[in-house]
Amino acid sequence: DASHSAGKLADYFPLTGKAQTRSAPLHYFMIAPNRIPLYNEAANVSRLQGNNSVVYRFSYFILAAVLGGVCSQISWADERPTPKSLWQTALPPPATADQPAAPRKPWVLRDREIALDLPLLQVLKDAGARPHPRITVELFDNANHELDITSTVSRSNDSAVIRGTFKPPSKGDFTFVASGNLLVGTMQLGDRLYKTEHIANGRLRLLEIDPEKLPPD
Repeated sequence: DASHSAGKLADYFPLTGKAQTRSAPLHYFMIAPNRIPLYNEAANVSRLQGNNSVVYRFSYFILAAVLGGVCSQISWADERPTPKSLWQTALPPPATADQPAAPRKPWVLRDREIALDLPLLQVLKDAGARPHPRITVELFDNANHELDITSTVSRSNDSAVIRGTFKPPSKGDFTFVASGNLLVGTMQLGDRLYKTEHIANGRLRLLEIDPEKLPPD
């Protein structure tokens, strides 16, 4: 049939007595999209996991470095050298009939004999000894005050003038004159005044002074 060969279909409609043609039904085909093979997807996932692993390792490295720095600072603070006392209390020799104990002067509130740490004294006299070791002085009532040396003027005759302040929490300043194995000077702590003086034969004494009763120079 020509109508069939032309791809048309004829329908007869009795009301009109005419035959009408209709197109043959169309067949639609959907081409499925290409799919990436599963092994490519697995490779991409593996690559992403590898990148994340590198990031995590780098983060752990930074964290470990920061913690190591903090721990080293704490360790350094704990390992600070222990301060050394410039002098210790010395027992005075017993009084004899030939050498009775000297009466206390009216401006002296209290006193005691002291013995210097001679190696530490040599460091104190050396103007080139920087940084200084931690040095304290023990006055009275077992109170230790740390020195902050700001100036050392050394002389060729084994003497030196040492000036500085006391480190916090102490507040005050000091001036020492060192000569040989002797150290005399003045220390001001708040409203309290202290002195070291040479008694005799290399013996030293620490004094607390009442400034109001101290005679003028």
